[in-house]
This record gives sequence, structure tokens and C-alpha cells, in this order.
Amino acid sequence: VVVLTEMNSNLQHEKFFAHIDRYITDFTEEDYRTYAPDLLITIGQNVVSKRVKQFLRAAKPAQHWHIDEYWQPDTYFALTQKIETKAEIFFSRLLKSINLEPRPFFNLWDVLKDKKDAKHEDYLSKAPFSDFYLFNQLSNHIPENYKIHFSNSSAIRYAQLFDFQKHDVYCNRGTSGIDGCTSTAMGFAMMEDEPTILITGDLSFFYDINGLWNQYIPPYTRIVIFNNGEGNIFKIIPGPSGTNALDEFIATTHHRNAELLAKNFGFDYTKIEDEITLDRVLPNFFKSNPKPKILEVMTSECNNADILKQYFVELK
Repeated sequence: VVVLTEMNSNLQHEKFFAHIDRYITDFTEEDYRTYAPDLLITIGQNVVSKRVKQFLRAAKPAQHWHIDEYWQPDTYFALTQKIETKAEIFFSRLLKSINLEPRPFFNLWDVLKDKKDAKHEDYLSKAPFSDFYLFNQLSNHIPENYKIHFSNSSAIRYAQLFDFQKHDVYCNRGTSGIDGCTSTAMGFAMMEDEPTILITGDLSFFYDINGLWNQYIPPYTRIVIFNNGEGNIFKIIPGPSGTNALDEFIATTHHRNAELLAKNFGFDYTKIEDEITLDRVLPNFFKSNPKPKILEVMTSECNNADILKQYFVELK
């Protein structure tokens, strides 16, 4: 059995494959056949990874069962069984009737995982200051008791590449737009006993700034903004980068920061513009403080899209 998970599923196990895009980024038509399942069982709702959709649609599994009491999407155009029950009930009964032992199919994926994980670590050792660099540092420094909220767009996609498994991870996916992410995280922070951190892009943060307009945000709440001065995802995904309207109308390039907004809403604020300062400041960012904190990491001068694209090239 091969179990593929996304970070926001909060399903973690040492035998699960938690970084799907890391493993399948360079799949060919032959790989689609080699790594294809005979039976696909899915739980949960919409997936973040476009690559896993492409893979499983091309793989055309003979059987696809989706387990949910109410919601049965045909995401991979192969749905054969709608099993209307809770996932816990289904799997508890399934495990009583099968024998889980390592099989060649699992070993095939496990070898692939080891290969890609090694290339991932190699790229981390030389990655320059960028959004990519920041997410790796956050995965290493966020205390285990923090609940993490990622905003939509680039943030939740970067999250899939790094090791946040020791945390509960959330994202207001909604209709995959950037609206409402800050409000969701702050509402969660008010009701949660453990501390909350929001990791967000600049446009998502500015778009939902009124989420900070209340007096109930706990002082141990943290926000990290990676400010690349635009909607950088539109320079990553195919399509928009080929137009002459990219910067002004699609990525909406800007030169704003959150310093005065942080002051207005009663947050302590720190701005970071290089990796040396980031590495020095980040461990202290989580220390107790009478006010909640915002850390804004300025990466607009970095070639963020190219650095991420090169990462996927070097995974091959």
C-alpha cells in the first residue's frame, strides 16, 4: 500500500509519502504506467497538487473508491465506487480483512522517495535567500506546539515541499482564492489554547487586513509575511508568464510593506532583507512577548520563481 498525503491533511506516518510534488515532478508517460495503482482509494476534498491530478488522471486506475459521507468528486476521471461512510469506519473494517506487508509496489515508491529526498537535501544546501529559503528555515525553527495556518496560492504550495509534519496544519482553501486567510487564522488563534502562526504572501495579507481589526488576538500569535512584491505564483505556473500584462495586471507588482499596518493593529514588527538577519532573528521571533508579532521577509529582489523552477529541475 502506498499512501500519498498533503501537508494540510494532517495525516502523518513514517511510511507515508508526504511530499508528492517532490516525488512525481518529472514523471513521464512511462512513469505514469510504472507507478500507477490498480486500486485508488481517496479521502478528503480538493487536493492542492496539480501534479498529482495529472499523474492519477493519466494513470487511469482500474478502480477508484472515494470515501465520504456526503461528497464524492470524480477528481481523477476514474471514479467507480462512492462509499458513503466515515473514513475511520471504512479503514477500520478494511484493515481487519487484509494483510499489510511490504510489497514490490511499495518498494518501488520507497526507492523513488529516497532518491528525491537526497536531491532535495542537496538543493537546500545551496539555495540562496528567497521564498524557498524562508520556508526551509521556518520548517526548522517553528516550535512544535504551534498550529500553522498557510495562506492560499504560493504559501500552501511551498508548504508541501518541506517538513511541517510535527505541526497541525491548516489552510482556508475555499475556492482557492487568497481572500479570508488572515481572518481564518486570527479567528482560530482566538479560540485555540496553543499558539498559532500564519504564514502568508503579501497580497493575501494585505487583501484581508481587516482580519487583524479586533482586540482578542493572543500575544503569542505570530505572522510571517513573505513579501515578494507581487503575486509571484503567476511567474511560477504556466500561462500568465507568457503575456505582456504580467507585472501590472496579473502579478500586480508593488512596493509596499506591512510596517505601518503592524503598528496600527498593535503588533510588534520586524523586517528582514537578507539570510544572515533572518537566521539571527528567527529563533527569537517565537519568544514570549506582550504583543503579537509580525515578521516580514522582503524577497522582491530575489528570483523566486527561477529558484523554485531550478529546484524541480535538480530533482530530476
